[in-house]
Amino acid sequence: MSCGSHHSLNSSPSSFNSDAAKLCRHGVEAIRLTSMTDDNPYRRFWRCRFYKVKAVGEITFGNLQFLQTLDLSHNSFNGSLPSSLIQCRKLRNLDFNHNNFSASLPDGFGKNLGLLQKLDLSYNAFGGSIPNDLGNLSNFQETVDLSHNKFNGSIPPTLGNLPERVYIDLTYNELIGPIPQNGALINRGPTAFIGNIR
Repeated sequence: MSCGSHHSLNSSPSSFNSDAAKLCRHGVEAIRLTSMTDDNPYRRFWRCRFYKVKAVGEITFGNLQFLQTLDLSHNSFNGSLPSSLIQCRKLRNLDFNHNNFSASLPDGFGKNLGLLQKLDLSYNAFGGSIPNDLGNLSNFQETVDLSHNKFNGSIPPTLGNLPERVYIDLTYNELIGPIPQNGALINRGPTAFIGNIR
């Protein structure tokens, strides 16, 4: 394999991590994650971690309908998130922190990923407005971390619909306007919103 190549990962779960590491060591520019389509539960992807494997380039998603955990944190992935991500409807943990992703989040992000319990998109270059439908994610149990990005516009009041136990971090973006005082946003204090234009 040579640098600048594009590869598809459709290994069985038992060999996925080693195959991914081999590709990343060869400096691929794009990776497509796919899964087996049969009904054998041992050939389904439940968890995918690319934590600190120094992967670079863009990433696309194939048939990952059973995926519950996707961790691509601490890499150098770039470009926008493919719209196919929202077809991973069983996702519970999504961690893309410390990459170079950009552009807006895919349409229907909150509507389609209704089982999410944790979301960490911090330290990227995501832009555009924060989707109103993030407030639909009633299963959150930990954090919604959108900090250190380029999200702009106002803070959607719908974020107040999130469970009150969830910590919402919107620091260091380009958000403007007042902090809505409803639901989970009430009395959050200024530290959750510092570093914005406001």
